[in-house]
Amino acid sequence: MRKRLTDKLRSIAGETLVESLVAMLIIVFVFAFLVNAALVAAKINHGIDSDDVAIDYTKAEQVGSVNVTIAGQSMDEDLYVIKGNDGEARYYCYGVEPSA
Repeated sequence: MRKRLTDKLRSIAGETLVESLVAMLIIVFVFAFLVNAALVAAKINHGIDSDDVAIDYTKAEQVGSVNVTIAGQSMDEDLYVIKGNDGEARYYCYGVEPSA
């Protein structure tokens, strides 16, 4: 077996048809995998871009108040909700009134 491999490597004859087809098949599979990976990455990227991920405090609505205890001190603070572009509540904040 080893002798066949070394003979093949030292031979000046070209590739066989089967070897060429297998090499082309491997290249096609790798190319298809890379194209699919690029399409999936583009779809994920588009989903992230279309979602509102920035916190826009001007869209905050006061929804009530909450009692906050920090280091043993208790205080009542206003509670605000910030909604995304789809109307779903994204973030909650309390304390400082959001600037308009």
